[in-house]
Amino acid sequence: MKKRLKQTVLVIVFILLAVFAVHVLYRIVRWKDTTGDYVSSIDQLKNTPGDTIDAVFVGSSHVYCGVNPAILWEDYGYSTFDMAVSGQSKEVAYHGMVELLKTQSPKVVFVDLYALTYKGAGDIEGNVHRNLLCLPTSPNSVGLLNDYLGTEDEESRKKMGDYFFRWPIVHTRYRELQKWDYIEYPANEFLRGESMSTRTGAVDLSTIGNNPVQPAELSEKNLEWLNSLKELSEKENFRLCLFLAPCCLSDEGQAMVDGAKLYAEENGIAFMDFSRNKEVLTLNGETDFVDNAHLNINGSKKLTDYLGKWLSENETLSDHRAQSGYECWERDLEYYHKTLVLYDAENASNLREYLNDLSGEEDYTIIICKEFVYDESQSEYADAMSVIGVSKEEFAESGVWVYKENAVKKIAGLDSGQTIVYSVNDTDNLIFHYNGDYQPENLLIGKVDYSNAGFYMAVTVYDKELKSVVSHRGF
Repeated sequence: MKKRLKQTVLVIVFILLAVFAVHVLYRIVRWKDTTGDYVSSIDQLKNTPGDTIDAVFVGSSHVYCGVNPAILWEDYGYSTFDMAVSGQSKEVAYHGMVELLKTQSPKVVFVDLYALTYKGAGDIEGNVHRNLLCLPTSPNSVGLLNDYLGTEDEESRKKMGDYFFRWPIVHTRYRELQKWDYIEYPANEFLRGESMSTRTGAVDLSTIGNNPVQPAELSEKNLEWLNSLKELSEKENFRLCLFLAPCCLSDEGQAMVDGAKLYAEENGIAFMDFSRNKEVLTLNGETDFVDNAHLNINGSKKLTDYLGKWLSENETLSDHRAQSGYECWERDLEYYHKTLVLYDAENASNLREYLNDLSGEEDYTIIICKEFVYDESQSEYADAMSVIGVSKEEFAESGVWVYKENAVKKIAGLDSGQTIVYSVNDTDNLIFHYNGDYQPENLLIGKVDYSNAGFYMAVTVYDKELKSVVSHRGF
């Protein structure tokens, strides 16, 4: 009897250990990226108190780059959210809304129509995973898989099984594992689904919305999607608005959007095409875009300002700025202002302007690397370094300085063969190794090279809240 009891206990212990081991392994290899950045809108939604979101913007990267909830909070106190995912398909748009409606009761939902123009994530594996692994396992996620993949043939059924159980997908990630797979960051609950890009790329505005086409008849699938959105709005009692963020579309794609405009008019649904009617935003092709499909932080303000004015004139949303339970929007606003500082720095014309912009931000650690010997022709650099408290005499010696919390410290000189390890935070080390060659890989954060690479000076900015580098410039 004792022997049998001992064997039973051993079996139970073995099973528990095996389950624990699989659980730990799964947490490491599971897919963690659902928006194009580390933290997903789904994670942010999970960390949002129930029934606090009054307006939602649904769509792809066009939405999370183009609509900024922090601005709507600052100007109106509106609690809004971007339910957006990179390469979002029609199916994910619908089922993502269903997921949000489990905990939220928005008064208005804006759905971007870019999804009309393509079948889904396409051949980009990361986008397929972002679309199909974004929802927690539930009948809703099964419905997403069924709608997206179908089960008409054996291959589709196998794919559905792979995505449902997830293990067949995530076990392929062993070679791509990175530090955040092992050291999982706390969920980012303050971002409201948006991504604030400080990059700028010139765009010819004449390529946006000028397609000389007639409205196309909606395909069966596109009509079914729009009808499902309309039915969901009626069932859940929210106002549905269809819109298109400014982007360059093919003639075929623009014709589909024009066809959706007719659908909206026939069904009494608000419709806004910011490609056809980009003039209302007074966009600047030189300053407001990342590329011809995405707005940067400057362009997103123009689109968001327009949407905020529309909401104030057409909806009755509450100002929640003085209410408890909305702290995540306050933190989002703080992050927005910090990113505006970064945007100004990214567009600074010289080192002094760059350091002036960034030196007051407590969340930033600024790393300055100077490998070349100083001479009087470089006096502008010495003058710029005085902004953070480095004297001309110290600057002449060259090396690596770290500026954080309003104090500067020199951590390395240019001694050949010297290796310095500096802890940026609890997950990242800076490694400086100078061997006298002025070549790349003299300064690394993790495995990424942030050395001078031919510039006289290199400046790297690390955000301690996001635990990542947010800027790197050579001067």
